[in-house]
Amino acid sequence: GNKPSSSSSSSSSSSSSSSDEQISANNFRIDIMEAEQQVVAGINYKLTIQVSEREGGCIGAFEVVVYNHFGDLSVTTWGNEVACDDDSATTTQERVELHEEKDKDDLLDTGI
Repeated sequence: GNKPSSSSSSSSSSSSSSSDEQISANNFRIDIMEAEQQVVAGINYKLTIQVSEREGGCIGAFEVVVYNHFGDLSVTTWGNEVACDDDSATTTQERVELHEEKDKDDLLDTGI
Protein backbone atom coordinates (compact mmCIF):
# COMPACT_ATOMS: atom_id res chain seq x y z
CA GLY A 1 0.00 0.00 0.00
CA ASN A 2 2.84 2.46 0.66
CA LYS A 3 4.58 2.18 -2.71
CA PRO A 4 1.74 3.53 -4.90
CA SER A 5 1.14 6.53 -2.66
CA SER A 6 4.86 7.32 -2.43
CA SER A 7 5.20 6.99 -6.23
CA SER A 8 2.36 9.36 -6.87
CA SER A 9 3.70 11.87 -4.36
CA SER A 10 7.20 11.67 -5.85
CA SER A 11 5.84 12.06 -9.38
CA SER A 12 3.78 15.08 -8.37
CA SER A 13 6.80 16.66 -6.69
CA SER A 14 8.99 15.95 -9.74
CA SER A 15 6.40 17.46 -12.07
CA SER A 16 6.60 20.76 -10.17
CA SER A 17 10.42 20.66 -10.22
CA SER A 18 12.29 22.68 -12.83
CA SER A 19 15.04 20.06 -13.18
CA ASP A 20 16.58 19.53 -16.63
CA GLU A 21 16.27 15.77 -16.10
CA GLN A 22 12.48 15.74 -16.31
CA ILE A 23 10.95 13.16 -18.61
CA SER A 24 8.67 14.91 -21.06
CA ALA A 25 7.07 14.05 -24.38
CA ASN A 26 9.04 16.96 -25.82
CA ASN A 27 12.26 15.01 -25.18
CA PHE A 28 11.26 12.18 -27.53
CA ARG A 29 10.54 11.71 -31.20
CA ILE A 30 8.24 8.98 -32.52
CA ASP A 31 8.92 7.75 -36.06
CA ILE A 32 6.77 5.34 -38.05
CA MET A 33 9.39 3.15 -39.71
CA GLU A 34 6.96 1.04 -41.73
CA ALA A 35 3.20 0.87 -42.24
CA GLU A 36 0.90 -1.60 -44.01
CA GLN A 37 -2.81 -2.15 -44.11
CA GLN A 38 -4.75 -5.37 -44.56
CA VAL A 39 -8.45 -5.53 -45.36
CA VAL A 40 -10.28 -8.13 -43.26
CA ALA A 41 -13.72 -7.64 -41.63
CA GLY A 42 -12.41 -4.11 -41.13
CA ILE A 43 -8.80 -3.00 -41.60
CA ASN A 44 -5.61 -4.06 -39.79
CA TYR A 45 -2.95 -1.34 -39.70
CA LYS A 46 0.49 -2.87 -39.11
CA LEU A 47 2.98 -0.25 -37.88
CA THR A 48 6.62 -0.37 -36.89
CA ILE A 49 7.28 2.47 -34.46
CA GLN A 50 10.61 3.82 -33.23
CA VAL A 51 11.07 5.94 -30.10
CA SER A 52 14.16 8.17 -30.01
CA GLU A 53 15.47 10.90 -27.79
CA ARG A 54 15.30 14.25 -29.59
CA GLU A 55 18.98 14.93 -28.90
CA GLY A 56 20.14 11.32 -28.95
CA GLY A 57 19.72 7.94 -30.50
CA CYS A 58 17.05 5.30 -30.67
CA ILE A 59 15.65 4.03 -27.37
CA GLY A 60 13.71 1.18 -28.95
CA ALA A 61 11.45 0.06 -31.79
CA PHE A 62 8.42 -2.21 -31.81
CA GLU A 63 5.59 -3.48 -33.96
CA VAL A 64 1.93 -2.77 -33.29
CA VAL A 65 -1.26 -3.84 -35.06
CA VAL A 66 -4.33 -1.60 -34.80
CA TYR A 67 -7.66 -3.10 -35.90
CA ASN A 68 -10.27 -0.70 -37.29
CA HIS A 69 -13.68 -2.36 -37.24
CA PHE A 70 -15.81 0.32 -38.91
CA GLY A 71 -14.46 3.14 -36.73
CA ASP A 72 -14.00 1.09 -33.54
CA LEU A 73 -10.19 1.00 -33.05
CA SER A 74 -8.40 -1.56 -30.91
CA VAL A 75 -4.77 -2.59 -30.50
CA THR A 76 -4.49 -6.32 -31.22
CA THR A 77 -0.70 -6.72 -31.06
CA TRP A 78 1.69 -4.50 -29.11
CA GLY A 79 5.37 -4.49 -28.37
CA ASN A 80 7.11 -7.06 -30.55
CA GLU A 81 10.56 -5.47 -30.34
CA VAL A 82 12.56 -4.97 -33.53
CA ALA A 83 15.93 -3.42 -34.33
CA CYS A 84 16.22 0.35 -34.46
CA ASP A 85 16.59 2.01 -37.85
CA ASP A 86 19.56 4.38 -37.56
CA ASP A 87 18.47 6.28 -40.68
CA SER A 88 14.91 7.00 -39.51
CA ALA A 89 15.83 10.26 -37.78
CA THR A 90 16.86 11.92 -41.01
CA THR A 91 14.69 10.11 -43.52
CA THR A 92 11.17 9.91 -42.09
CA GLN A 93 10.04 13.09 -43.89
CA GLU A 94 11.99 12.10 -46.99
CA ARG A 95 10.21 8.72 -47.07
CA VAL A 96 6.83 10.43 -46.94
CA GLU A 97 7.86 12.78 -49.74
CA LEU A 98 9.23 9.90 -51.84
CA HIS A 99 6.03 7.91 -51.31
CA GLU A 100 3.92 10.90 -52.40
CA GLU A 101 6.20 11.43 -55.42
CA LYS A 102 5.90 7.73 -56.37
CA ASP A 103 2.10 7.95 -56.15
CA LYS A 104 2.17 10.95 -58.52
CA ASP A 105 4.49 9.08 -60.93
CA ASP A 106 2.19 6.03 -60.86
CA LEU A 107 -0.78 8.22 -61.76
CA LEU A 108 1.16 9.83 -64.62
CA ASP A 109 2.25 6.41 -65.94
CA THR A 110 -1.36 5.22 -66.08
CA GLY A 111 -2.46 8.33 -67.95
CA ILE A 112 -4.76 9.54 -65.17
